[in-house]
Amino acid sequence: MNTKGIIPALLTPFDENHDVNYDSLRLLVNRLIGQGVGGFYVCGSTAESFLLSDEERMKIVEVVTEEVNGRVDVIAHVGSINQRKAIEYAKHAQSCGVKAISSVPPFYFKFKKEEIANYYGAITDAVDVPMIVYCIPTLSNVTIKADDIPDILKVCNVGGIKYTSYDLYELEKIKRRFPDMKIFYGHDEVFCNALPIGIDGAIGATFNVMPHKFIAIQKAFEEGNLKKAFEIQQEANAILDVLIKNDTKPSMKYLLTKSGIPSGGARPPFLPLTEEKKRELDSIYSLIYEK
Repeated sequence: MNTKGIIPALLTPFDENHDVNYDSLRLLVNRLIGQGVGGFYVCGSTAESFLLSDEERMKIVEVVTEEVNGRVDVIAHVGSINQRKAIEYAKHAQSCGVKAISSVPPFYFKFKKEEIANYYGAITDAVDVPMIVYCIPTLSNVTIKADDIPDILKVCNVGGIKYTSYDLYELEKIKRRFPDMKIFYGHDEVFCNALPIGIDGAIGATFNVMPHKFIAIQKAFEEGNLKKAFEIQQEANAILDVLIKNDTKPSMKYLLTKSGIPSGGARPPFLPLTEEKKRELDSIYSLIYEK
């Protein structure tokens, strides 16, 4: 698996009835490929995956892989608290031609570490593509640490880890102990801080609207221009401040709609954007699309 670089965690465009807008999804995929992204992470947190039906999750993978048509790599998130369901998603994703699958650890019931490892193993036993283990403790309440990885490796075909935690010390330990493991960082706002650890790339939400900034950060870092890399990160973070304040997913969809890709809002029970929030987002539109 050679996937690397800036990989958008694709959001799910909706229409006015909160149904998936597959035409807009295709438009978004092509725009982002044109901007130089390294691949796509499909049906993850940013996609509102746990608010989607089985049929929607599967069709999204079908549409994205068809539209991509081998131009970049696709990773499909197959996570579910229901292990059988995760296996079903994984088999379907493999049939669509994804390069890898990914999953959050099973959550809610406070599963033991052995149970989490076995969950990952059961999924990869059912398919031939590798697993990107997804560590996102703020949402799953499960932390995957360096000490947990050997038990997962014993039973699972691990292709890498998607690490969405601010604990860069733990990330460095993972890189030190498993130097050949692919690592994709998941917090856009500290992407620049994670680069010196030796990550292979990043899977991020805001790459849906401003991948160019993160591509530029990585390029500046690789050229040894750390000052420029941090300056661009600060520019991105000024935009991120507004997105986070006004709810990232509906905010990005509002900006995409304004830019010509109708994306609707976030699916209920997420609330729609207020007019005040829209005005704040209007204030950053030019920072993203008119430079």
